[in-house]
Amino acid sequence: MPNWVGESFDQLQILRLRSNLFSGNIPSKLTQLNSLLFLDLSNNYLTGPLPRGLNNFTSMSQLFSLTILYYDAIVIVITKGLILEYDSQDFLFLKSMDLSNNNLTGEIPKEIVVLAGLFNLNLSHNELIGNIPLEIVNMTSLESLDFHKNNLSGTIPQSISNLYSLAVLNFSYNNISGSIPNGHQLQTLNDPSIYSGNPYLCGPPLETSCDSSVRLPQSDGNHDTNSKITNDRDKWLYLFIEFGFVAGFLLVFFILLFKVKWRYTYFQMVDSMLEMVLVYAHRMFDELTH
Repeated sequence: MPNWVGESFDQLQILRLRSNLFSGNIPSKLTQLNSLLFLDLSNNYLTGPLPRGLNNFTSMSQLFSLTILYYDAIVIVITKGLILEYDSQDFLFLKSMDLSNNNLTGEIPKEIVVLAGLFNLNLSHNELIGNIPLEIVNMTSLESLDFHKNNLSGTIPQSISNLYSLAVLNFSYNNISGSIPNGHQLQTLNDPSIYSGNPYLCGPPLETSCDSSVRLPQSDGNHDTNSKITNDRDKWLYLFIEFGFVAGFLLVFFILLFKVKWRYTYFQMVDSMLEMVLVYAHRMFDELTH
């Protein structure tokens, strides 16, 4: 994606580039689009971390738009598992960010929680790591939040239960652990598929109870030290195995290279073994055909 998108269109409010063949990082200058209300870069081949400075999308951080959008066409938005159509009047309330189905890496920037006006945030189908931001409760306008199929870890913040507008939620297929928060809005989101694919997650609406039978990932110092010792030991073991294989190969190679008599003997042995195999195969073929 070219940098001039963020440099040349300071009044841009809709940027929809989904389902193309864009690759590389999302330009950091894209965050200079202060008037942006709608950003859709999904279904591309974008890589690298999310750009810093997402809090510069000031129009997305406002609960109500201060500018009137003049847009004659219909914009198709994929949110809440549905394909919805919006016109210019609806865009006064439609603020959306969809970066799904790319190869984005790194953690979710904490600045994203400043975008309190977003009603839709979709970061699914990427390779994001780290924790879900604790301050996500500040995104009070969220109606749809989709983080599924990433590598997120840690626990689900209890504060998510205070997002009273939340109607669609998907945290499935990550590495999230601990108990699922309850209360308030989360009680209405009781579909187990929201949390499936997280083996260390427990509590309703999942059938896995949060008792001693659930083995949560360890994070104490002793566990980390033991894991490091085990990993180092395995690395040295593999290194010695590879070294032994290479040393043995070179030893045989140089012996055959400089010892002419041994070389003749070795190849005579190989020829004899090959002849025995061919004779045996010929006999088996004759028996099968007769």
